Amino acid sequence: MLNYSAAQAEAFEKLQIYYADFFGTPTTKYGLRPSAITDPQQIKQLTAFFSWSAWVGSARRPNLAFSYTNNWPPEPLVANYATADAIVWSVLSLIALLGGIGLLLAAFGRWNFLGWHGREGQSVSFRPPDEVALTPAQRSCAWF
Repeated sequence: MLNYSAAQAEAFEKLQIYYADFFGTPTTKYGLRPSAITDPQQIKQLTAFFSWSAWVGSARRPNLAFSYTNNWPPEPLVANYATADAIVWSVLSLIALLGGIGLLLAAFGRWNFLGWHGREGQSVSFRPPDEVALTPAQRSCAWF
């Protein structure tokens, strides 16, 4: 449970009104289906979720210099800058993802799990034009 200051509580109430209008609009001007969320209880829950996610992304952990999300995503407006750990793990996970995809594709290409080499054995042979019999439809279109 989050404890709000008076200003934060007032902002929360204003945001409920804003989100009620945004998600309850009976048009598609925001790219949503008409009247996507009209229940006041659901609007309050959605506003609470947005509020909590903003808090968890910017509030400092007790006795530490970074947020509960390890300052991710970084936001200079609240002095959240990506930590070295976040950058290192992001780079390592990207390397692992791309390396894993490369190994997977190499294994499938090398050992023919998907049948990629099946087309290599096929040969194409062409007959001379005078040996090919034309169909009546081909003959009628020849002058085009």
